[in-house]
Amino acid sequence: MKLASVLLLCFAFSIAYATFIERDFGTASANALIYRAWWFEYLLVFLSVCLFLNIFKYKLYRKDKIPVFMFHIAFIVIIVGAGITRFIGFEGMMQIYEGETENTFMSDNIYLQTVVADTNEQVSVSIDKQLNLSGITKRFDNTFILKHLFSNYFSINSNNLDKSFSIKYIDFLPNVFDKAIDSTISGIRLASSSNSEKKGTELSESEFIYSDILIDSIVFIKEVKFSINNMQDSAINFFIKDGLVQCVSTFDISLTNMITREQSGTYIAGTVFEIQPMTLINVNGYRFNLVDFLFVKQYKSYSASKNMNFRDNPYRKKDELVLMVKVEDQQKEIRLRGKKSNPPDFVEFELGGLFFKMAYGPKYYDLPFSVRLDSAQTIYYPGSGNPESYKSHVSIFSKENNKLAKIFTDSIYMNNILNYKGYRFYQASIAEDDSWTGLSVNNDALGTLVSYFGYAMMMLGMISVFFFKNTRFKFLTKQFNKFKKNTLLIFFSFLSFNSFSVTSDNYVDSLPQYEIKKEFAEEFDQLLIQHDGRIKPMSTYSLDIIRKLSRKTSLYDQNASQIVLGIMSYPNQWAHVPLFKIKNQLIIDDLNKLEINKNVIIKIFK
Repeated sequence: MKLASVLLLCFAFSIAYATFIERDFGTASANALIYRAWWFEYLLVFLSVCLFLNIFKYKLYRKDKIPVFMFHIAFIVIIVGAGITRFIGFEGMMQIYEGETENTFMSDNIYLQTVVADTNEQVSVSIDKQLNLSGITKRFDNTFILKHLFSNYFSINSNNLDKSFSIKYIDFLPNVFDKAIDSTISGIRLASSSNSEKKGTELSESEFIYSDILIDSIVFIKEVKFSINNMQDSAINFFIKDGLVQCVSTFDISLTNMITREQSGTYIAGTVFEIQPMTLINVNGYRFNLVDFLFVKQYKSYSASKNMNFRDNPYRKKDELVLMVKVEDQQKEIRLRGKKSNPPDFVEFELGGLFFKMAYGPKYYDLPFSVRLDSAQTIYYPGSGNPESYKSHVSIFSKENNKLAKIFTDSIYMNNILNYKGYRFYQASIAEDDSWTGLSVNNDALGTLVSYFGYAMMMLGMISVFFFKNTRFKFLTKQFNKFKKNTLLIFFSFLSFNSFSVTSDNYVDSLPQYEIKKEFAEEFDQLLIQHDGRIKPMSTYSLDIIRKLSRKTSLYDQNASQIVLGIMSYPNQWAHVPLFKIKNQLIIDDLNKLEINKNVIIKIFK
């Protein structure tokens, strides 16, 4: 029983902590850290085993303990149902455009999808590994031992092909973006006119022809030959070195700065000179504008935020999974990007004689039937542009002899679910122009049935508490009946209780005459009352009252219970006895000036 209590406390703390994780970092992070973590699954297994063993240890199957027995069984059944949902059930989203038919939907979970084939592509291995990654669990990725327990780390190994291969986790970057960290000149871009009758600003954008010249290439533009880092005869040759672009031509060239309109003169053939972007080149009667240099940039991936929440999150972008793929003694780093609700983007490559096809993101499930969207409808509140509900009119088809045969039609909207062959369809979203609809698809008939059965047993257990003897409810009922009259008397006495911090020395001096005997106060302490949602003895309640009023546990040589019982028995006497402790001098000054009646002035008890 003690172990089960500890496990229940751990379970309660875990799900409470998960709510804060989900609020700050999204559902995916809560799944990775708590809900779908291996230790949380073992916690539920151990809890189920403890509850099951306690049934026999405490003989809860006896007739007089049926309510407790049903509670234990209900918890176990609910956990089993959750396990079925976790490992067998699946769900996702289906988007259908009006008039189109679909028989696949995108999973709600994220997978690493891998297909590996040999050189002849005659033998292949397909691996779909469900992943629960987040930015907050990656903190343990490089921590010894912990990386195998609480981090994103995972690895895949296979010997099913002629060559063995492995896939190992390296890093995970949520909400990734690319930042250029370095760039080198890789070529130039030239612009020429397609209209020889116009010049300068007379030309429109559509009348320009752009040509890119890369390093080591040769390009002909209007019968003029251009090259970069590849010296040619009868050509304009550019050379790129150490970030500088120089030019040498076998023809005479004149240059004009397009920004300042300044002419730099004519360079005779064979002259080497440096050239900058936005320079007009005049050669053999032709004009070419060096628009800009071309660059090869080196990018580095960064994570913009650890928050993977899809709602009200301006930083939500694709996530990047970094893997190291190894085939025997060859290895290669692979970066895959994806996120929930986005179609998987496959990356194909060859390594060590094996062909790989990999993607990170949701995968597609096939339906044993097809769904056609006949129409999508948005219903608005009368006289308003605010939507009241969304409705999808669909038709269900089966495939017979390679032809679709219509089975039935139905409508899906709020509180009207389409249930067919174990698949449940819910209305999830709709296009603003009603051109498509989004349906949430769930396949978890067994898990739902088992879970609902557990909930029903728990309800029966709660109801049976009222009809069986020797239950906690019956015990408390007897206690209430026993002290019913006294409790009501105390309750109504406190409602009518009204005391003032008004005193007179004569009233204080006469208190011993009205003092309640301690033996009566001790009996009074044993009374049970209901306060703040729990049962407590009168001694605790009396002490709370006196502490709040005077900041003391006793006054005038009387304990808390004597004072409370005295106030109930002699209200007129105690109405003039100081009880409130006030430290604020401003309040004291105001109260000293306040006249309650013609004969009594407030005297502050400090």
